[in-house]
Amino acid sequence: MAVLVVLIVSVFVLGRTNTPTVRNQPTTVDTQQLARDVAAIAEGYPHRTAGSEADNGLSLWLYDEFKRAGLEPHIESFPAKIDGVDVALQNIWAISSGTGEAVLVLANRDIQRPATQGANDNASGVAALLALTRTFTSTTHTRPIVFLCTTGDAAGAVGARHFMKAHSGDIAATIALRKVATRHPGVFALDGWSSGPKTAPPWLWQLIPASVSAARTKTRAQLPGIGDQLIRLAAPINSGAQAPFVAAGVPAISLRVTGDEQPRANDTVDTTSTHTLEQTCLVAAHAIAAIDGSTLPKERSGGAISLTDQRTLPGSTLMVILLALIAPLAAVTLDLFAQCKRARVRLRPALLHVAVRFAPWVLTLVVIYLCNLIGLLPKSPGALPPPDSTAALRPSYFLGLIFLLILIGSSVFMGTVERRLKKRVTIDPRALIFVAHGALVGIALVALLVSPYSILLLVPAAVLWPLAKPGEWFRSSLPIFLGLLMIAVVFVYYTLKLDLGLRAWWYLLILLESRVIPISMTLMGALLFSVTGLFATTLHTSGSTTKFSLQALLAHVGLGDGAREEAVDEANRSAAGGEAELRRGRTRSTRSTRSRGRRGPLRR
Repeated sequence: MAVLVVLIVSVFVLGRTNTPTVRNQPTTVDTQQLARDVAAIAEGYPHRTAGSEADNGLSLWLYDEFKRAGLEPHIESFPAKIDGVDVALQNIWAISSGTGEAVLVLANRDIQRPATQGANDNASGVAALLALTRTFTSTTHTRPIVFLCTTGDAAGAVGARHFMKAHSGDIAATIALRKVATRHPGVFALDGWSSGPKTAPPWLWQLIPASVSAARTKTRAQLPGIGDQLIRLAAPINSGAQAPFVAAGVPAISLRVTGDEQPRANDTVDTTSTHTLEQTCLVAAHAIAAIDGSTLPKERSGGAISLTDQRTLPGSTLMVILLALIAPLAAVTLDLFAQCKRARVRLRPALLHVAVRFAPWVLTLVVIYLCNLIGLLPKSPGALPPPDSTAALRPSYFLGLIFLLILIGSSVFMGTVERRLKKRVTIDPRALIFVAHGALVGIALVALLVSPYSILLLVPAAVLWPLAKPGEWFRSSLPIFLGLLMIAVVFVYYTLKLDLGLRAWWYLLILLESRVIPISMTLMGALLFSVTGLFATTLHTSGSTTKFSLQALLAHVGLGDGAREEAVDEANRSAAGGEAELRRGRTRSTRSTRSRGRRGPLRR
């Protein structure tokens, strides 16, 4: 009922998008100059991996181009680690003056091996950046417009992260350009995600389709669905150039054109489309002009999601809905604790049982982190490695097998310890059930502190676990394991979206060992898997051997206090005496209930 009330109230607190107005301003782009710039970058500076001589040479070429446009360029040098190698990197930027917060336009210039020219990825983005520089330095505008060319972003937004840390306080919005000269274009793919629990504000998402309409391009913009937005908030993983800005609360979005994308080795000038590049420049120009000429909404990057092109669900309302879905689990857990306390059930043996199941996961994680420290695993350069990075494309099956053997071996050993523990210490099933529910509540609290929207991953367990009943597997174990459904959905989602294929396990391992997924969340995930198996085994075993009734433990709603105590006594007799004792107890409970129905409620 409480959840239903929250959902009804949320309908009346929906927000509006308030997208800035896009005007049909006449904008032209010199297509011949675009083609010359792409060729000059791709063919003049091949093999421009981050920090290489070609990469630094291109920054000097850009310095001269900014000068020709009438701007004063700035070069910022900073150290970084790319693929485990220390390198010196350079961001180069220039600003067209104005007042107020700036509009930032950025493109990265570095490439990843085995690319040679990197024409579409990302000479096209740099060429578009120069075209926009020439457009807005020759027209009047209100806000400052910063034109930024980064390096290291092909390895995980390294250059963008460095610039964001130094200048994020003065940025109104950011538009990033990458792979914008694709032949046979499909759609404008938008990326407003980050590696934190934030996404670009809805008004910025909606601004790009409006700009596409104003530019009158045939290529449409593809907006994410509600499911995409929820998953990206619950499990934030992104390595785009916009990601550091979004994570810092700056409205930022990346623009890319899908279509006939070539493999890196074949990404040359003759495989690009100048027409697609021109259309992208027009869309970006309209978006920049709209941001420049409007009073922007106060909403920054956060947890708001778009429901329609006009309506949004604020992040605070989404958080309340998630908490409302978790609330019944907390209530059940408190009731379980009260029952265990009233029956004087010892909880310590159950906690030891959970610790035994948890230990193999902890040991495996410790080994993984140690391998990272000694250099056996790839190290992230302070950012999330892209799924197509060198590290992600070279999985170590040997290390994967070693980690799996450690997990299996330690589990077998702790299984022996668990059996001995059962012989020495009597473990009440009610205690194990309470500990399982309590652990789930604890995991939700940690998630609330570290990554609030990740509570969404626990909603199936919060709803299904209290409904599990002793007995056959489909009544006991199945609802419990279905509590992990959302985690499986997220794993499959990213496997498909990032085109990971059979490398999905390796990329997940990189996220763990490089601590992109926080250690606290990793431990909570391991605890969830441990408790899930324990809870399912306990409930199924109790149902098959003693018909232990979880509903009896929950005090049979509708009975008085006397009947509540008899229900608990019945569960005790069931656990101790087996099937025959349970049948005798049920008979006595039925007769007693009928007697109370004739004589009225019992008095203490």
